[in-house]
Amino acid sequence: MSHRSGSMGRERKPFFPEKSEMSKRWRVIGEKIGLRTVEEIYLSFMHCIICKGHLLIDCSNLGEEDATTGQLLSQLLSLLVGMKSIYLNCSKMTTLDEIKEKLNPNLPPSLGLSPPKEHPELPRRVKSTVAPLHRKIEGAASFSTTSSTNLPGISPPTRVQPSKGTQISQMVILDGIEEMPFGVQEDLLEMLQQQTLVIHGFQSNLPELFTMVAISRSSADLHYHFCDNFLLRIELSKRLPVINFDLLPTSPIFSPKEILALRSALTMITTSEAVGFYQRSLIVAMRHHAMISIQHSASPLANEHLSILSRSVALCGGQTFVTPSHVQFIAVAALTHRVRLREEVSSEIQPLEVLHSILGSLPV
Repeated sequence: MSHRSGSMGRERKPFFPEKSEMSKRWRVIGEKIGLRTVEEIYLSFMHCIICKGHLLIDCSNLGEEDATTGQLLSQLLSLLVGMKSIYLNCSKMTTLDEIKEKLNPNLPPSLGLSPPKEHPELPRRVKSTVAPLHRKIEGAASFSTTSSTNLPGISPPTRVQPSKGTQISQMVILDGIEEMPFGVQEDLLEMLQQQTLVIHGFQSNLPELFTMVAISRSSADLHYHFCDNFLLRIELSKRLPVINFDLLPTSPIFSPKEILALRSALTMITTSEAVGFYQRSLIVAMRHHAMISIQHSASPLANEHLSILSRSVALCGGQTFVTPSHVQFIAVAALTHRVRLREEVSSEIQPLEVLHSILGSLPV
């Protein structure tokens, strides 16, 4: 971690909001927007930033003709949290370099990011199969640690320091994420875990508050292990209204400095042995449920995500310890996208229903 000045150190002191702090601050903007769905998106996004995770938004109920939700969310979330964002409409031709180009304006202009010319002696790498995605996405430890510095004759990446007046975007909205090729999804997750941008030999770090929001219009087409890496999933049942941004406050609900202070406070939220047992019982019940596929149930990452999210819910609710109600509150959004039902289960039954039944039957 880079050296911070004394004033920056003071800004990183833990911030414990009061019980109604979140709702009071939201009310100033929420009354002008007039849609509870936006509040759910904002709160989910806040949990993702505080917990250093990423958000999946399922828009499959809005239809393929919906073309405004992603751009509207990019503008709205950027305003609500005071973070610079970029928007990208994904397609089968989307590349990781295209995402990097939008994220990092500090790369030397002479580099360019157009596709490299084909050379017979340097065949382009093809990564379109599901198998390598499974191996690399399944856990952070499985990612390749080979870098160009280990290869003979190849120089290490040159670090690019942000110039004055520019900065790498703190948020990326990827619309139609299911259209992105599997190989690009794989490389994107690796980039996020390494927290660096490396392209054409130039390297720069991602911002401390960097967060990805992926919008899917066909969640069934997303690879399971790609979904498993998202901290939260929420579902939009209706389109967002037209918002007059001129009527909204120009300052964020919680500033980036406050969000960093919330992260510091998160480490101080405690979970009792009893609540920890309840949380693990929920994960175990999912893994042994008769309707849920053994291969596509609650993963170790799901348990880890549920634990940190429960602490975030407690923190944002003004409490310093986790209760079973905190676990129950966030469990559906944290776990539903990780559940795949067995093939023999009726198509009329949805993973959400199964998860609700498990929560209802689990003793507290």
